[in-house]
Amino acid sequence: MHILISRPVILRIGAIFLLATAAAAQPNHRSQTINAEGLFTFRLPIGFKQSEMGIDSFMRGYQRRSARFIFVCGDSASYEYEEKNMRNLREDAITIGGRPATVRTFLYKFERASLYVTELNVGDWRKGNVELYMGMDSPNRGDIEIAKQIFRSVKFLKKGCA
Repeated sequence: MHILISRPVILRIGAIFLLATAAAAQPNHRSQTINAEGLFTFRLPIGFKQSEMGIDSFMRGYQRRSARFIFVCGDSASYEYEEKNMRNLREDAITIGGRPATVRTFLYKFERASLYVTELNVGDWRKGNVELYMGMDSPNRGDIEIAKQIFRSVKFLKKGCA
């Protein structure tokens, strides 16, 4: 017994197979869109829960296991860390929504522990002129890439962040 399958049917089956294979090969990067009071949005991976809120500034913090992510909207800059405790500092100039920004990554050494830190400063952090600060610290080096994905997802909705 022979079964004759037409060429269009074979092409459809092949296309379905390719799409299913491509979808299965993609890592699961589920995320939620965070709307920062209509000023900007960003994509935060599922599992992060809001854990902090600023009183004197527009700041939010999110926690997922041992990773902590924060943003500060307005006049802020990354001065929280002492340079003498930083290792493997890397600084890259980028643009976010057409605005100049800097991404800094480093290992921060405490007396008994270390954290990988990834920071985004939209504006000129050296002059203290930062419109948006975002940062993630984690004992897991892999969270550096997660932080960079979050930074790349920022979409400004209005002029200014303050």
